[in-house]
Amino acid sequence: MAITEASRHRLYERLDDVLGHEQATTLMEHLPPVGWADVATRTDLDHLSVLLKAEREHQSALFKADLAQQTTMLRAEIEQQSVVLRAELEQQTTTLKADLEQQLVALRSEQEQQSTVLRAELGQRFTEVDQRFVEVDARITSMGESLRSELHRELRVHTLAMMSYGVALAGLIFSAVRFT
Repeated sequence: MAITEASRHRLYERLDDVLGHEQATTLMEHLPPVGWADVATRTDLDHLSVLLKAEREHQSALFKADLAQQTTMLRAEIEQQSVVLRAELEQQTTTLKADLEQQLVALRSEQEQQSTVLRAELGQRFTEVDQRFVEVDARITSMGESLRSELHRELRVHTLAMMSYGVALAGLIFSAVRFT
């Protein structure tokens, strides 16, 4: 016969009539809530412990296998990503090198153009300086020739004046000798 909640309640009421409220409550608290067939024995608990241990070990083995599989997959994915990143890095490095080379060529070209312009400007300046030196040389030559002709003229004038003084002095000496 199955024990129901209604039959338990009837038993409690009868015990309450016979034993009293306090003793009926104490006795009912010591009875299992279900039939004795539903109460676990130590053998049942030992058997359940063995089953739980086996299940735990099985779950642990499954977890370890799953973890190993996921670790392997993660490593493979990381390696794949690493290969992709290396390829991207190589591509970007190649692109960067090409860009830098192109900029370097442009800078060299610009530098060469500026050097050509600077050389032309310096050449023009040197030509202007050379022209000024030619003009100064011409002025100095002209001044030298003017100075030479003026010196020759002055020398002739002084020579003639000296000759005139010499002749006059010779005439005085001759007159002085004659009157002496």
